[in-house]
Amino acid sequence: MLFGEATSLVDFGHARENSDEESPVQIILDVLAPEEVAQMSVSEKDSYFSADVDLVSDSVWSALGSKQEAREETTAKERIRNRRKRRQKRERRLDIALEIALELLPKDLSDYSTLRVATLLSGRPSLGVEGLDDEEEFEMALTSTMRKIGKQAASMRTVLDFFCFAAIHGFAASALLAAAVASGGGIVLSAMHGLSSHEHVSSVFRFISVRAFATGGRIEARSSNELELQHVIGPAVEGGAYSFEVPSVEREIGFALFYEVVRCVESCFIQLVSERRDVGSEFVTVRCITFKVGNSTLEDVYTRSIRPVVAATMLAKRSLLKSFGASALTRKNAAESIVDAAAISLIDGSIGSTAAAKAIVRCLYDLRRGVLLGRQLHKDDAICLRALLCNAEPSLAAKLITPRLLKLKKSSTNHER
Repeated sequence: MLFGEATSLVDFGHARENSDEESPVQIILDVLAPEEVAQMSVSEKDSYFSADVDLVSDSVWSALGSKQEAREETTAKERIRNRRKRRQKRERRLDIALEIALELLPKDLSDYSTLRVATLLSGRPSLGVEGLDDEEEFEMALTSTMRKIGKQAASMRTVLDFFCFAAIHGFAASALLAAAVASGGGIVLSAMHGLSSHEHVSSVFRFISVRAFATGGRIEARSSNELELQHVIGPAVEGGAYSFEVPSVEREIGFALFYEVVRCVESCFIQLVSERRDVGSEFVTVRCITFKVGNSTLEDVYTRSIRPVVAATMLAKRSLLKSFGASALTRKNAAESIVDAAAISLIDGSIGSTAAAKAIVRCLYDLRRGVLLGRQLHKDDAICLRALLCNAEPSLAAKLITPRLLKLKKSSTNHER
């Protein structure tokens, strides 16, 4: 399998109930693709898939805040040469597209907002860095970059999902998985309906984007009314409720959009529609791909998806790091002694003498009285919970959450009050 030996499916990073196994975040969705593309001749495909489309508009690229000064271009030949160089640097820069998306995120989200960045790809992203000819070296560099972006998204309470078309071997699997796991998101493989290979599924997506561009048309990203589309990296023009238009899309990398769940539902739909302009200046729908996306936004569904072992481990890490700094997790004996102190203090009904013990007890208290009872945690705890939920170590959790710790004794009643 592309992502290793794990075969379990989960909903975009939500932990499976009553499971202590750590598995890659993977989900396979249905992709409804027209069979006509599979019947196209090679020449027909070439005529549709060879159009030259910019990755993003100049206005979006200007948002990157590049410090390089644009030098004066005096001749047509120089302008062409410089344009080619700029395009080479921009080619498939998924990391930059995601950074732009994160910059566009609203800054006043509540702790319980479910915000996701969904990125669609039909080709492997690049780093725009020369000298990385070795496949293993490139994969490591890309993985490191994507992991950092995933952690950045997690710190903003944002989940990264990757929709992969043409997800064949060597498709930057470890890099995308690193970003998905770090943010609590998922990787989507293209399911095939009547198509013989992932390459054909990729062709469907390229056909949609390139045909819309070549005919002066557009692509619409629609959703069921349970979702509210926020932005489309493209650029995007709002076309109505729950719909955004993408005037031009790069055929290799696709585009990115992110959305917010505005109503509690178990699943919802995202639809990509390619439209061409007819002779009468009317838009005619020519291609459509539909995704079914699962959500866990109901409080009872959300609380059932939380693994107390993982959550408590994460909170322990937070308190340890606050007390000892970055070296805390490498000091095994110190970590175990602090955990033991926290357990003893909770059982005995006392707070304990060390600052770390107080922090752990308080975090466990907030966890029980907050998330597990459907109440809002402190902002710092909520951010930490979302950011580290997928990276917790079960070995440390065994000492933090056990049946005797959750069953408070009489001596701790006053503390709970």
